[in-house]
Amino acid sequence: MLTQERHDTVFSLYEEAHKGYEKVFGKGASVYPNPEAFFKQLLTLHQEFMAGESSFSYMSEQLGVSTFALHEILSQLGLPAINV
Repeated sequence: MLTQERHDTVFSLYEEAHKGYEKVFGKGASVYPNPEAFFKQLLTLHQEFMAGESSFSYMSEQLGVSTFALHEILSQLGLPAINV
């Protein structure tokens, strides 16, 4: 279970990564206005990724972060970043 502090840290990491993504790739990716919406989408995309239904890069594009930032986010949450 995530502590509130960890939850806030991960969401802050997402917000910063998304800002950087927009600078490089432009607007267009989803922005999640609150942590609940972000985590819900992240977990949905992660389940699809782990089932082999989507790629890691697809997940990062949908969240609007780089693959490097997504790896760090998943690491902070203790979720696997490899679906082999």
